Amino acid sequence: MPILQENRHSIFLQKVIKFFGKRKNILAFSVFIVFVFIVFRKFIFQGQIPIPGDILLGLYYPWLDSKWGFIAGVPVKNNLPSDIVSIIYPWRILSMTLLRQGILPLWDETILLGVPLLANFQSAVLNPLNILFFVFSNEYAWGIQVVLQLFILFGGTYIFLKDLKLDKYASIFGALLFTFSGYSLVWLGYNSIVYTVSYFPILLFLTKKIICETKPKWIFSYGMVLALQIFSGYPLISIYSVSFSAIYFIFCYFQKRLNFKIAIISFALALATGFGLSAVQLLPGYELNRFSIRNFDTTAQAGDIKYLPFTHIISFF
Repeated sequence: MPILQENRHSIFLQKVIKFFGKRKNILAFSVFIVFVFIVFRKFIFQGQIPIPGDILLGLYYPWLDSKWGFIAGVPVKNNLPSDIVSIIYPWRILSMTLLRQGILPLWDETILLGVPLLANFQSAVLNPLNILFFVFSNEYAWGIQVVLQLFILFGGTYIFLKDLKLDKYASIFGALLFTFSGYSLVWLGYNSIVYTVSYFPILLFLTKKIICETKPKWIFSYGMVLALQIFSGYPLISIYSVSFSAIYFIFCYFQKRLNFKIAIISFALALATGFGLSAVQLLPGYELNRFSIRNFDTTAQAGDIKYLPFTHIISFF
């Protein structure tokens, strides 16, 4: 066994050396790393945490009572991501604090008489990268998680585009565009939305692999990635991803014209694997959604609050 393990490590190292030995791959990751350093220069070089702290001091009491050295109080650059400091970050820190104490974070006692915590998708308790909170301080673990979103998004998009037989330069350019797009940068600070989006191109890549090869490893890989996406904290994008995966599945099938029965069974197994692995989040999340105030609150109904209003259907595409 040790000899076999050593051979596997040697093969893996050879592949890594071969990959980075290619100039175009070095170029791809060099350009990407430069962009990352530019976007996160204040976090990397100055230790400033990527979180809109100005909102906390400039809009919320009791901090709003102090002017913090400013004439009219702390100026707020953008108040739209207020959810980050008011609920998203506190949920993550509370759940990680409970886990460090050996307590399963099922319940948040800090809001009114208490509310579900694990069942709340956006708390992202089951995101595997939360392991960072057991290694670093809360602030730096959060910051590193924010940065890592870009790595997953870039890597996944690059792999997907390369699988479409695009030139490496085109794949690099496409991956950079998607990774540093307005959508990505705007929602990056939530530390959940872009994580969910980052698995989307990987799911498309695996959908095509399931169609072309129908091997168990691709079926299980799709299920694992779908589960990771669901654990990332924004289920709406998971719904869109599965929908587009199904559309892409049909598109790929008509391109390849393979055995439809085998293909559809393989894709169904992949979906079942993903839902099965993420059931620990899906089942309590579904129950919490059933009891949501939006189901019977007249204010929400009067405001016509929906996941995606029909008039905005163009934004789906």
